[in-house]
Amino acid sequence: MCAINGDGQSVEFISQLNTTVDSLLKNFEVPGASVAVIGKGKLIYSKGFGISDKVTDEHVKSSTIFPVASISKTVTAIGVLKLADKGLINIDSPYLNI
Repeated sequence: MCAINGDGQSVEFISQLNTTVDSLLKNFEVPGASVAVIGKGKLIYSKGFGISDKVTDEHVKSSTIFPVASISKTVTAIGVLKLADKGLINIDSPYLNI
């Protein structure tokens, strides 16, 4: 999937996104990445950039799975804080009471 829809604004957005991702990968010496954009609860764009394996030179696809390493802690913390912000949990409560 590489297009959001046929309007000029979306085509320009995709072009800028592709250029930006390519530039970031080069500037930060990242071999590859997979990018997805979700709008209104649906996947509207996905694309792989660069390579996923330096040895085999395998290209990244939008379906390439990357290890998440320690990022899951940050994502979990953001989720918990959003729940607290909505009043659904109290972060000052002992964890056994949540």
